[in-house]
Amino acid sequence: IMEIKRYSKNVYKVFDNLGNSAYSQNYTLTIDTINPGINLTFPLNTTYTTNQTDLKYTISDININNCWSTNDSITNYSIACGSNFTNFTSKEGSNKWYIYANDSAGNTNTSFIIFEVNSDAPNVTLVSPVNNTNITTLISTFRCDNNATISPLLNTTLYIWNSTNS
Repeated sequence: IMEIKRYSKNVYKVFDNLGNSAYSQNYTLTIDTINPGINLTFPLNTTYTTNQTDLKYTISDININNCWSTNDSITNYSIACGSNFTNFTSKEGSNKWYIYANDSAGNTNTSFIIFEVNSDAPNVTLVSPVNNTNITTLISTFRCDNNATISPLLNTTLYIWNSTNS
């Protein structure tokens, strides 16, 4: 069972074998078995068309101690818990960023996000019919090639203008 328990004890006078004594006050012992809660809020598990530089998160723990993060470079970045990480550098393709936290009782937690960066716009080329071809049939098949690096390509749209470009 994960929980936090607090025990308090008042000690007024303590003696040793030599007759020495000491006075004390209230002592509290806290037993914390709950891992810090981590909620990654940005980036999301999606594909971005630009470099991502921020890692945003929230932490929940009453005894939070340390927070740090790593990105694909495996370099640790420490930060004040609850502050967002900035100046990360995502790379083209798949990225996996981690956030770690521990509390003063030594409980730890890890969370990560995987996202994609694809800043290369697909280049679509009309293969047939050849450009500037006059077609006299009502039905024609159009074929194109593209260099899309993400799969699957969501859609390709063909726009046809009449001779007045309207």
